[in-house]
Amino acid sequence: MKVLVAKRPSPRQEGDVWTAMHGEIVVAPFVCQAGGCNCDRVHQGVVSHGYSTEAEVREVAASVEALVAACRSHLGFSQWAAVVDHPSELEMMADDLIADMTAVAERYPAETVLHMTFDHQASRWRYATK
Repeated sequence: MKVLVAKRPSPRQEGDVWTAMHGEIVVAPFVCQAGGCNCDRVHQGVVSHGYSTEAEVREVAASVEALVAACRSHLGFSQWAAVVDHPSELEMMADDLIADMTAVAERYPAETVLHMTFDHQASRWRYATK
């Protein structure tokens, strides 16, 4: 299946963010309204909790269930674990994040490098190829 993985921006441009592990699966973070935190132009690694302004489409031998479980674990160690009313909400959030990520990845050929930006006006992520 196709997924998005963190890619070290190269060459690095001003404003690039790179704290994720190269090649780890990334999902879109929840976007806040605060300025300057970069949450509207990065994706977050489900293992390292780090960020990257670039993602690459890759084919991986993983099931949707395994990806959701990894994302659920990621959310359990994030600020979201403290604000949900019931732990089952984290499972639903993980399911949505993985579904959205794989839907994006399916639109592009493997090895395509993407830059992501959250369109606040349309309230959705936009992806541009590098």
